[in-house]
Amino acid sequence: MALKEVAELLRVVAQQAQRGDKECGYFLSEMLPMFWKTRDGLAKANESFRTSFSRMESAHFATAKESPLRRMIHRIINQAKAERRVLEIAQKIPESCLVIKPNDRLLAIPDLNDSEEAIDAWTNGIVYPRLRRNAARLRRHPIIGNLKKALDENGKFQISRLKPLIRQTVARIATLPPRYYFDIR
Repeated sequence: MALKEVAELLRVVAQQAQRGDKECGYFLSEMLPMFWKTRDGLAKANESFRTSFSRMESAHFATAKESPLRRMIHRIINQAKAERRVLEIAQKIPESCLVIKPNDRLLAIPDLNDSEEAIDAWTNGIVYPRLRRNAARLRRHPIIGNLKKALDENGKFQISRLKPLIRQTVARIATLPPRYYFDIR
């Protein structure tokens, strides 16, 4: 629990640095190179650090210029994972169905990983249906609504034309290593 609090504190320091706070900027400018320069020693001393750092360093996380569609897909996946955790816990509590509506479809899909089966299940069972429900909002979005891939021959927005892009985005998100402390987008 203390590590989560440290992660939250570092997140606040980073936000303050982005807002122009001099002390937070100075702190981060010292901390980041110090950890970067000691990474080899940490890797030799700590197996968990070595394997996790290797996975994180090679992973392609979204950048600040990421597409709004990717952000939406990422949010949908995170919400579905949270809903699943609640449902899994609720299954173990008698009479929980009086408070929490069971969703067998969500529980039936495999965990999100880089297998074709999992990617297809999450794309077709979770992400695409939730995006389709918001098709009108996507159509009005200044960037998503004007994607050339989404427009039919008459220039009309069709979410179905984005399905390959949606699947590709789910696949990219599925390959990211799990994060426990920081939400790296």
